[in-house]
Amino acid sequence: MHGWCTHTLLCAYVVGSHKYCVYVIRFTVKTTITLKDEIYEYLIKKFGKRRISKAVNEALMKEFFKSSKSMFGVDPWLTTQGLRDEEEPHEAS
Repeated sequence: MHGWCTHTLLCAYVVGSHKYCVYVIRFTVKTTITLKDEIYEYLIKKFGKRRISKAVNEALMKEFFKSSKSMFGVDPWLTTQGLRDEEEPHEAS
């Protein structure tokens, strides 16, 4: 993989006379993509020239790495269909 390696200090701690640091290492890879003119203009208008990569990465992450679990967990038969907002008798107005 060709790219740049960046690291960020996650935490540092001392044990006895030794200092330990934990880093998060991230590789950045550059590539070229061809955008339609209207997409490029929209990205510049909405995010600015310096934030296009971040906006594109966020959009791709949302699209390609969608969560497959529903809010009801692993039981596919549980759905929101037929749910009602019922009040307790003492809450009725």
